[in-house]
Amino acid sequence: MMKMSSKMAGILPSDIRKYTSIVEERGGINLAQGHCFIEPLEAFSDLFAGTMAAFEKGRSKSGYTTYVHASGIQLLLNAIAKKLQEFNNVPADPDMLSGNIVVTHGATGAMSCALDALVDPGTEVILFEPLYNYHLKAVQMKGGIPKFVQLKTPNWDFDPAELEQQITEKTRAIIINTPNNPTGKVFSRVELEAVADICKRKDIFAITDEVYEFITFDGTEHLSLASLPGMAERTVTISSYSKTLAATGIRMGYAVAPKELAQRIRVANEVNYICAVSPIQHALVQITENWERFLSLSKTFGNKRQILAEGLSNAGFKINLPKGSYYILADFTKLGFSNDVVAVEQMIDITGVGAVPGSAFYSDDAGSKQIRFCFANRDEQLIEASKLLRQLYSGLNSGESNFVT
Repeated sequence: MMKMSSKMAGILPSDIRKYTSIVEERGGINLAQGHCFIEPLEAFSDLFAGTMAAFEKGRSKSGYTTYVHASGIQLLLNAIAKKLQEFNNVPADPDMLSGNIVVTHGATGAMSCALDALVDPGTEVILFEPLYNYHLKAVQMKGGIPKFVQLKTPNWDFDPAELEQQITEKTRAIIINTPNNPTGKVFSRVELEAVADICKRKDIFAITDEVYEFITFDGTEHLSLASLPGMAERTVTISSYSKTLAATGIRMGYAVAPKELAQRIRVANEVNYICAVSPIQHALVQITENWERFLSLSKTFGNKRQILAEGLSNAGFKINLPKGSYYILADFTKLGFSNDVVAVEQMIDITGVGAVPGSAFYSDDAGSKQIRFCFANRDEQLIEASKLLRQLYSGLNSGESNFVT
C-alpha cells in the first residue's frame, strides 16, 4: 500500500461546506457559510472596474496581469500601511523588499504562511474555543499541537489564569480571532492587555485574525492587539478584503508582522502562492486609500443581525447578540433536538434553512446544543428564513422570550 502524509489522516472536510452543499442541493436558504451573499456594496463596483482596467492594461512591467513581488505591489502596500496606521494604530513599513506587510491569497493564505514561519512540528499553539475550525486544521497541518482555552457563556469571557496555565516551553503562539467567528465576541481592551502581558512575560507570539474588523455593533470598539505597547514586535495581524468587500471569492488578504518574521512570511507566500492575484491588487489601491467607507458596514450588518436575531428568538432559540462579525451561535435546548447534528439536519428537512452544528467549532462536545447561523445574506432571505424557522416552534410556549442581550 502506498504511503501518504500522516499529518492529513485526521483532518476532514469542513462541516461548514458540507451543510452548505446539502442545503443548496435542496434549494433552501443557506445560513451556514459566510459567503457574504448580500446586496452589492458601493465599493464592489470600484473593485470590478479597477480589475477590468488592470486587465485592459495587460502585460507590463507594472505587473497588471503578470507575476508581482511576493510582498504585493508597491501602491497597495503604501495604501495598506496608511490604513493600518489610521484605523488599527499598528505601525507598518510598506517597503516591498524590506517592509513588514505581505499581501496574501486571502486571510487563510496569511494564516498558513504565518504558521509556516512560526510553527515547527511538536510546538504548541493556543486557540480560544469556540473557534474557526480552519485555524485548528491549519495548525495541525503544520505539525503543531493545538491547546484550547474556552470562552464561556453568556459573554464569551475567558480566564487569563487558565490561558497562562496552558503555556509550556513548547508554546510558540496564541491565535486570537476578533471579532470572533462563530460567537461574535469582540475582545475588549482589558482582555487584550491580559493576553499581551502573558505574551511578553512568556516570550511568545500572537496571531490575530481580524477579518471582521469593520463589522462591530452597539458602539463596540475593535482594537488590534499589535497596537498595544510592546506587541507590534510579537504580533502577526491578519485582515481580509474578501470579508470587507463582501466578495469572499476574490481571496485577498494581508499580514503585518515584525520585520524578521515578515520576511519569513514573505518567503512562505512566495513558495506557496508566488504572489496574490495582481489585477485585483491594482483594483484595491484606491479602495484601500479610502478605507473610511467601510465604517458603514456596522450599520449594514447591524440591520441584518436584528432581522435574524428576532427570527431565531421567535423560533425558540436562545441567543446572545453578537458584538461583531456576522454570525450568531444559538442554543436550541428548548427545541428538544437530541444533538446539534440532528438539529441541523432536521431543520433543513423541516424548514429548508441551513446552518452549522456547534460541535464544528469545538475540540470536544461542548457545542452539542448549539448551532451557528450566518446573517451575511440579503434582507429578504433573512426575513424568509425567519418565517420558515417558526415551524420549529410548534407546540412550544410562544409567550416566553429567548432573546438575550
